[in-house]
Amino acid sequence: MLSSEKCDCLLFCGASNIYGQEEYSPSEARTMPQFDLSTLLSKAPRDCWLALNEEQTIVVGRGETMEEAVKEANANGIQDPIVIWAPKTWMPVVY
Repeated sequence: MLSSEKCDCLLFCGASNIYGQEEYSPSEARTMPQFDLSTLLSKAPRDCWLALNEEQTIVVGRGETMEEAVKEANANGIQDPIVIWAPKTWMPVVY
């Protein structure tokens, strides 16, 4: 999300980056983490933006805006965090 080169979405669809400027080959597709991300997110703050480290194992920042979450992550030594919205209530979604 923060880089014009890569999409740092939790779920990578394989189409194009967030700016729609380039397509990714299957060899560049990110895989989901081997651990249960729901465990980490169940303990995280709610109703705010969360910044995760690249391995998606630690919440390194939070904020009312994406910019606040990134700023806190930068202060914690993470320069290009993965940023997601944490809703008030987590619920299953099928795509």
